[in-house]
Amino acid sequence: MSPLGGQPTHPVWDEIDARQFLSTGQECSPIPAAFRVSYELPQVSRVAVGASTAEHLAELVAATSLDVDDNRIARYRLLLRAKALIVEAS
Repeated sequence: MSPLGGQPTHPVWDEIDARQFLSTGQECSPIPAAFRVSYELPQVSRVAVGASTAEHLAELVAATSLDVDDNRIARYRLLLRAKALIVEAS
């Protein structure tokens, strides 16, 4: 899986804040949050990344310890399934 669609600088990431899927009270920037959430949507155990600096890679590794809000993730998965059913039915 390629987190952020392989394009972390795409304008869509200025519109979507993946921190809403983290448990309350955690501080991080949007990119590490999106990286952490990428393990959940869909649920995977490994994510391949590339980093141009050691600091960026360290930030992503640290993001793996962020806690997600399981209820929000579950609700979002339900919305995705419902949308898929609507698209299939049309």
